[in-house]
Amino acid sequence: MSTIKSDDSTARAYPLPNDSIIETRRLDAQHSVFSIRTGGLHRASFQDNSSPAQVLDLGCGTGIWASQFAIENPNSKVLGVDINPPLVDDARINIRPPDCSFVVADIEQGWDFSSSKIDYIYMRMIMLAIKDWPALLKKAFIHMNPGGQIEIFDGLMDIKADDGSTPDNSAAIFWFQLSKEYLAKHNIAWDLSAGIPQKLTDAGFEIVEDNTYKMRLYPDSQDPESDRAWVGAQYRNDIADIVHGMTKRMRVDLASRLSSEEWDTLESNARREILEESEQRGFHTTLFVRVARKPIV
Repeated sequence: MSTIKSDDSTARAYPLPNDSIIETRRLDAQHSVFSIRTGGLHRASFQDNSSPAQVLDLGCGTGIWASQFAIENPNSKVLGVDINPPLVDDARINIRPPDCSFVVADIEQGWDFSSSKIDYIYMRMIMLAIKDWPALLKKAFIHMNPGGQIEIFDGLMDIKADDGSTPDNSAAIFWFQLSKEYLAKHNIAWDLSAGIPQKLTDAGFEIVEDNTYKMRLYPDSQDPESDRAWVGAQYRNDIADIVHGMTKRMRVDLASRLSSEEWDTLESNARREILEESEQRGFHTTLFVRVARKPIV
């Protein structure tokens, strides 16, 4: 997940913290959950099982995806790009492979960080950080080699309940409704990620894969049995932490919606429902992973 400077003009749209090892560990655990539930580091497949030569991880966050991809693909040169330098947990600071590097840059500005044509671009959970998706995808298309691939991993800012009895005014569901209002104030559609395939096509790419994942906030029978309990608990904690992190800014931008005491109560009850009642209510979110290719002319 991308990180945004706390004093940057986009910080009000991207409200999650980015300056602590606690947050780094949360994002690294989220990375593990995503890898388990989507079947690995990436969905893109490469010709003849060869590694792509030049790889960009845009909005690289803590840098864990870039580092692991470089370890698994020693013939790839991997560059992670983010507006902040990656915060690295001391526990893994010495495992960064030699062909993995990082640069601080705004990916919506000039791409001076990329002097070579790119073979594979990866982006994950940066919906809230991007102002102009068509312009960004056009940059990716221009800087990519013919036959190169782009993979975008993101989700809907929404939560659903499968139990059939959870009311629309449950604390968790109401919190997500308010989060959509918060995003709208910053001209971000809560379902922006649903339209990514069309944006990729408009930029000139050809869709290769369009995958949808139902991300349950509790143990999923489709998870590996050895990881099942941990994955469910970790994703539940992850969503609860997002509620806590975003509420700090939502209560400022949406101050007229609730009193301070009501915001406190809503956050507390939403987190309680997520942490204690997710399996009972059948809470889940929706994630998408899209892979597209630049045509070979």
